[in-house]
Amino acid sequence: SRHVALALPCKSKALLHNHRCTDFVYVFDANTEKFRKQNTTGVAPSSRGLHAACMLGSFGLFFGGADKTGSITNDVFLLNTFTWEWTPVKIKLDANDPNPEMAMPSVRAAPSMVSYNETCAVLYGGAKASESGLEPLDDEWALFVNRFSGEGRWDLISPVSSTSLKISKDKGGSVMPPGRNAATLSE
Repeated sequence: SRHVALALPCKSKALLHNHRCTDFVYVFDANTEKFRKQNTTGVAPSSRGLHAACMLGSFGLFFGGADKTGSITNDVFLLNTFTWEWTPVKIKLDANDPNPEMAMPSVRAAPSMVSYNETCAVLYGGAKASESGLEPLDDEWALFVNRFSGEGRWDLISPVSSTSLKISKDKGGSVMPPGRNAATLSE
């Protein structure tokens, strides 16, 4: 169903977000085995699927995806799971950066994202639209987020961009997987 699901801090509940969620999210309670709609406030992401999400402490972090028209994005949002308020993340860019296109991930659908700690998430892969269809991506990014101010900064971890298995010299000669979308990452 092109949704994302996150285990909430209380561990007996999970959050589900999909293309229907514009002013609410679904919360599943394992104790009652029921879903309920949880209303949200703030500036929410547009209706989308094929996005990625992870928890940063009590905040859900949501990245990218595609809307119902197929338009793909690279925007980032935080959801405070105590107040249920959405905040768009303001990405800090260096005005003197000679390669501004490398300052943040390109637009993509179906990437993988995992929490590194309460202020950092790691993003991998996904796919971008091309004239021949979806093209898998294999770059890796770290997103550092101040959950309370809503500011963030991307750092490129691995700037690779091929679609075949390769030996990565910057990783000590280890074998890196080819680009992929709709994969998973786990803590």
